[in-house]
Amino acid sequence: MKKVWIYFHRDFTSTWVDTGILEEISKHFNVTVLTSENLKLDYSKIQNNVIKFNDSRGIWVYEKLIELKQVENRYMSKSFTFRLNRFFFGNLVVTRENLIEHPTILIKKLSHMINYIKSHKLQPLFYFSLIRKIFILISNFYLKKYLAHIGSVLQFDLLIIPSSGIEPKVFKMIDFCAKNQLKTLLAVENWDNLTSKSMLISLPNYLSVMGEHCKRHALSMYKLNSEDILINGLPRFDKFYEYKFNKTNNNSNKKIIMYLGFSVPHNEYQLINFLVKNLEAQLGPNSFSFIYRPHPARQKRFFEDTLQDNPHLSINNPTVSSSNYLPEIGERYFRELEDVDLVIATPTTMALEAIMLNIPFVIDGTNDGIHKTTAGCSLSNYTHLLDLKQTINKWIASDMEDLLNLIFKRLATPNSGSLVDITKIINIENIYSKGLVDFIKQKL
Repeated sequence: MKKVWIYFHRDFTSTWVDTGILEEISKHFNVTVLTSENLKLDYSKIQNNVIKFNDSRGIWVYEKLIELKQVENRYMSKSFTFRLNRFFFGNLVVTRENLIEHPTILIKKLSHMINYIKSHKLQPLFYFSLIRKIFILISNFYLKKYLAHIGSVLQFDLLIIPSSGIEPKVFKMIDFCAKNQLKTLLAVENWDNLTSKSMLISLPNYLSVMGEHCKRHALSMYKLNSEDILINGLPRFDKFYEYKFNKTNNNSNKKIIMYLGFSVPHNEYQLINFLVKNLEAQLGPNSFSFIYRPHPARQKRFFEDTLQDNPHLSINNPTVSSSNYLPEIGERYFRELEDVDLVIATPTTMALEAIMLNIPFVIDGTNDGIHKTTAGCSLSNYTHLLDLKQTINKWIASDMEDLLNLIFKRLATPNSGSLVDITKIINIENIYSKGLVDFIKQKL
């Protein structure tokens, strides 16, 4: 049997154990699990041979190379430019109106800039091409030493590396494998990794992405062959095939509406207060229930309204998985959605989940006037969300009044389903582990 190793380097990789992906791959290949020595995993669930090693040496070099590439390739993707601007100048919009209403906004903005530059001292210097060239020469010297310490114990036909971000450890392992003529497959486990976080500074032999649009972006940005990129969905969505989702036809006059919150700063409390107040005025008391489900990785807002008490409003905090930032998808998760008449989603993967379950939805594409990271700003500045915008633009609301009108339009046609096709955004036609196994067999 071919030797296939899997590299677990962060907490989120435990989903490969919990969802049975590791078990399924082990039926077809001789699988060894390679883990960071300090990674907290429930090793009792892993029946494979496990090798723990210190993978943190030299990580600082890759952290700086990532910062360098963020600057060097800032025009390669609209998302890169937007993200770098946020890093340096913060998430607040400075206008005359905002200065009057929030006098501390300039202090907050200046404080952010100082703190960022203090913790990323080299990155401003990387805007000079000569400094970049010098640093790359220096980094090559250190990398020879740091890559050599990994040793010759790693012998396999393919190393699978799950990735949910721009991780220095991942690039270090890809470089080691390339140096030793070992093949790697980078399994990208999110929507925005390729186009919004930063440039992939080390390229694998093979790439697994969630949908056709992601593959298109990978081909345009990186020197990879089309046949070496697998369109395979996301591991956590395998649960959608296992659970027999039974959308309840709510025959009562009381409508159930769920709002799925945003991760980055967005004054969604202001929006929720507006929606609840107007829904109550137009639908009448006791005619609806409004459930607010915050994003599991909700970041601190700089300025946000207070969420007003209302008998129609309840908060449903999601249960998170062992990775601490992904919502746990299981029986409880599906049951909570079965009775929902309408989902109001911010542009996140949770919006895709509602569409995959064929639940009527609208997208919050509003701006609050204070944050650069609102749902509306994100839809206009992130490459992966531009794909979403083109696909379902009909159901995206750009302001609060527009959103309210879309809600009433959707509620007027109950049980109509999602009414959109997102198969180019995410592959929902096969089990993740099966697609991966078939692809590996083809390549090895």
